[in-house]
Amino acid sequence: NNLAIRAIAEEYQVPLFDFDLVAGTLPGRGLGSDDDVHLTITDANDYTLPQNFQRGYPVHDLVILMTLYQLLNQVGWPGE
Repeated sequence: NNLAIRAIAEEYQVPLFDFDLVAGTLPGRGLGSDDDVHLTITDANDYTLPQNFQRGYPVHDLVILMTLYQLLNQVGWPGE
C-alpha cells in the first residue's frame, strides 16, 4: 500500500508526507501497545522534553510542521 502511494506521488510529482519512514524510528512505530493502531500521545507537546520525541503524535505533528515549512519555502509564502 505504501509503495503504491509513493509511486503515485512520484509519478504526479506531488509532495508526499510519508510518516511510515519516520514511524520506523520510533519505539513500537509510534503506536500504543494497547491496540497497535493509534499513535502514542504525551501530556503536553513540549518539544524541550526528550521523551516526547519517542511518541507518535508529537513526532507526527513536528514532522508535519517541518514539511509545511519546506513547502512554503519552495513555493513561496502567501502574499509574497
